[in-house]
Amino acid sequence: MQGSCYKLFTKAKSWNSAKSACEALGAKLVVLNSLAENQAVGEKITGGQGTYIGLYRSPKDKSRWLWLDQSRATHTHWDSGEPNNVGGSEDCVHMRSKSSGYEWNDLPCNNVYHVPYVCETSGKSGSVILYIAFVQPKARAKRSQHISTTYPNIAAPTFASSG
Repeated sequence: MQGSCYKLFTKAKSWNSAKSACEALGAKLVVLNSLAENQAVGEKITGGQGTYIGLYRSPKDKSRWLWLDQSRATHTHWDSGEPNNVGGSEDCVHMRSKSSGYEWNDLPCNNVYHVPYVCETSGKSGSVILYIAFVQPKARAKRSQHISTTYPNIAAPTFASSG
């Protein structure tokens, strides 16, 4: 989580479309390297909604799960009975909502669900302000956080609105 910037998008997309949308911004679907990061993204970035994450089943070894940066998943937080690969086509992952403890579920990559997605970046060139809006669970009041960072291929207006 340290050194990364996150942006929540709420428009309904498939996992593959969300992945492509993040890549078009020079980012990737969020990679969760620890339980602490899993919790922080769930609470602070999605406001308890859950999100697509950048984990997928390896096409070469169906028992292996990889992050979009090609690293193996060393931390997992699967929901009970997951991954279950219902129908033999659940090769992508989303983090469930707060009521499910932000546990993970496998799902088809091309189906469109009403699941938000989070883009993550930690690049080194080009400075912009990243705007993140989230809802505090108790107060239900919108709050914003501005994070200054540097990363390539992203212009400030690109991250100014979600959708």
